Amino acid sequence: MTLPHPYHFIFALGVVWGAAWVIADSKLTLPFRNGAAAAFGEDTWPMDLLECPACLSFWLGLAAGGFMHMGFFGAIAFGLFACGTSFVLAALTIGVNHHE
Repeated sequence: MTLPHPYHFIFALGVVWGAAWVIADSKLTLPFRNGAAAAFGEDTWPMDLLECPACLSFWLGLAAGGFMHMGFFGAIAFGLFACGTSFVLAALTIGVNHHE
């Protein structure tokens, strides 16, 4: 098994982080999340996972690791790394006021 080039990791992390935040917290996907809440209920575990960017980063990272042919443990490691990256990037960006 050969690992992808480092820039593939960086690109995949950016895609995972962006997709997780768009799905979990964007106005673009609010109708989808509202429909999911109507189907599953607002206080259920599927909604908790759907509206948690770090949780989504793990699952999307796991899928990205699979698409990059990293093997079972490599995909899990990439999912965990994507989740941790999501926490770090959220800590750096939350609370930043862009309208000052």
